[in-house]
Amino acid sequence: MAGGARALSDPGGAVPPVLMVIAVVAAGAEYPRYRHRAAMVSELGTSASPRARGFNAAWAVAGALIGLYAWGLWWLVGLPVVTGGVGILAAGTLVSGLFPCEPGCPPSPRTTSGRIHALAGLLAVLGAVVACLALGFWAADRMATWGLTLYSLITGGAGLALLFTTLGAIGTGFEGFLQRVFLLGILAWLGVTAVLLPLRLA
Repeated sequence: MAGGARALSDPGGAVPPVLMVIAVVAAGAEYPRYRHRAAMVSELGTSASPRARGFNAAWAVAGALIGLYAWGLWWLVGLPVVTGGVGILAAGTLVSGLFPCEPGCPPSPRTTSGRIHALAGLLAVLGAVVACLALGFWAADRMATWGLTLYSLITGGAGLALLFTTLGAIGTGFEGFLQRVFLLGILAWLGVTAVLLPLRLA
């Protein structure tokens, strides 16, 4: 199953980071007075965004692809905590694209779609952090290199710290920047592990 697992894990982990970054940049460029430093990424999928439909579609597709990555990881590492974390990240990303928040993405959503979006986003973040930390501990025990171990542990630890920092920064005008640092870190981890894990386990 190694070949089939790699066929799933490579595109499932490597394509979503590129797709999601392009979606943020393209939708942000068309959104008048949108500030990446202050505004949350989810704002690009609201009814106030000119490119909301394309942005949400990209997010949903990325979630589905990450789901393929989770399936491929199951065959590569066979560790439920890692694959479960990535699976939760996939489901949260997919649902976030299907259920956008209302304009402004308030911390206390007023609509059903907004509440679903907020819950899905939180679960996606937690799933990503758990997957990073679990893979780090797994790699330390199973692989002959500390590179992937340290990278995963640092990404997971930094992601957890950024989660609380971002939540605490809401209303300061820097929450968008902090959220993007977190997202870029997790997306980079997806791409790197999608490429390195099959090579290490070949």
